[in-house]
Amino acid sequence: MALPATDDFNRANANPAGGNWSACTSGGNVKILSNRLSGAGSSDFVAYWNADTPNNDQYAKCLVPLSASYDGGPGVRVNYNNIHNGYFYNVGFGSISKITNGSWSVVLWGTTGTYSATSVYKLQAVGNALTTFQDSTQTGTSTDSSFPSGNLGIGGYATDIIIDDWEGGNVGGAASSILMPKHTYFSNLMSL
Repeated sequence: MALPATDDFNRANANPAGGNWSACTSGGNVKILSNRLSGAGSSDFVAYWNADTPNNDQYAKCLVPLSASYDGGPGVRVNYNNIHNGYFYNVGFGSISKITNGSWSVVLWGTTGTYSATSVYKLQAVGNALTTFQDSTQTGTSTDSSFPSGNLGIGGYATDIIIDDWEGGNVGGAASSILMPKHTYFSNLMSL
């Protein structure tokens, strides 16, 4: 396959999600339910896109619709050889979080966005800089050098997070044009 990678999750319910998604070894699994991706159990989960290897400067973005607490979001530099490592845009808390060997911590509290079920949430890593976006507006930035490389992914807590229309790729790479729109607000995803 080639980056950017995309997944609209429009397929039959499955637990585990399968396809090009793999759950990190110590985390909970992910499932496809009603054409969306979510956690499959009662614990944190981290999943990575297993079909492509991105550059170190990378991004992931997605919709986070219809969730009870939207506790999680897109992930970058997910290291699936270790246990639960990577950076994540925790949409519900408006933070950049990292998971180190299964333990969550916060890199940045208080991004400036206000949750909307129709927004596209993006996290990108360039060098040591981690930056969040809501739609096309930058909402936060911080630095952390814990994970210089890794894969694209998602992370969250149990079934509290629902992901839809995910995309991941290299910063500065080609834009995606293959994701099928199923929402009236899908054009937001393509504009980031």
